[in-house]
Amino acid sequence: MTLIVDDQSAQPGTHVVLIGIGDYPFLKDGSAPPAQTFDLHMEMGQLSSPPRSLGELATWFSDTQNGFNNPDRPLRSLELLCSASQDPFEWTDPAGAKHAIGRATAANVSQAVLDWKARASRSADNLAVFYFCGHGLSFGESQNSLLLEDWGGDTNDPANRAISFNDMRLGLMNQCDARQQCYFIDACRTPPTKAYIDKYGAALGARIVGGGLNRQIRDIVAPAFFATRLMAKAYGFTDQSSLFTQGMLRCFRGVASRDAASGWEVTVEAMAEGINKSVESLAFATQPQYCQPLETGQSFMLHRVRDDPEVIVKVFTRDLNLLPSTIFVHLCESTNETVERPPGELPWWLPVTMGKHTFKALAAANRQELGSRSKTVSPPSSEIGL
Repeated sequence: MTLIVDDQSAQPGTHVVLIGIGDYPFLKDGSAPPAQTFDLHMEMGQLSSPPRSLGELATWFSDTQNGFNNPDRPLRSLELLCSASQDPFEWTDPAGAKHAIGRATAANVSQAVLDWKARASRSADNLAVFYFCGHGLSFGESQNSLLLEDWGGDTNDPANRAISFNDMRLGLMNQCDARQQCYFIDACRTPPTKAYIDKYGAALGARIVGGGLNRQIRDIVAPAFFATRLMAKAYGFTDQSSLFTQGMLRCFRGVASRDAASGWEVTVEAMAEGINKSVESLAFATQPQYCQPLETGQSFMLHRVRDDPEVIVKVFTRDLNLLPSTIFVHLCESTNETVERPPGELPWWLPVTMGKHTFKALAAANRQELGSRSKTVSPPSSEIGL
């Protein structure tokens, strides 16, 4: 584990722990000797997205000019854990300094969660943010297991090297003094195989922090965002950050913002819709994936957008048969910049800044105008049929 920021302040602020695991030595194609490969790996292997996802989020949280902006709860601590094929994983911060990041083994993650809890408990008015990207399993609707780097290395009880997420979250609601907590879980929620259950049962993993249901947790707001629905996979394209993380970052750029007295604010209740619109734009008709929120009813601000917020726009022909022979044109009326997309089989999804835009459809054969529309767009998204 690597503590990047800790100002030691007891004033209200935001405390973040980010965990990314792409290197699983004991799973399929892992670096452990073949005799040590876990025979019930369930086709789970090595991942390229988690280290990139962690790096991009770490950059955003630590960028004081273009990234995280919460005047009520500024960033006070940031801790990273990352298991990657590069050992140690090296992350370069916005100032250009390089950091060797500690690996996300079961022992390191357990200690990091306890340290993060202690920092977040310095003030009841703190915001505690937890992010995990790696392999996951689901044993039921509220039984999610997060697999740590050395999962599969203990064949007597693999759960020793995993987190029982829902139990940990409940424990933190009991024992962490921060009244605002937010959890982002970028992992699959597919069930284990029958062979695995028959051998090991339904043990989920370590709670790390224990706790039960009681009246005291009514005052804790602790929404969780799962990258995908129950019984479904979460995706990432090779050597890119995951779809869920790309969706999170677009949300922070304004897709999940709402107009407030002090500007456009990214709020808890808008995150799931924003992530889903963003993921749909990134992988339309390729990898269907839907963020599943948990207990997002009571809202609070995560981030205040610095400039005009970003909006996701879907441009299409009303007659879908015309898509393969249609050129789309976008004009941003505030900058007078024009962008074209050549003919394609799918609608055009593009991020634009809030404001007035003009969209045109041209016949590819002779550039004859098929349709035109001007529209003022605002978060989270807009659809333009031509």
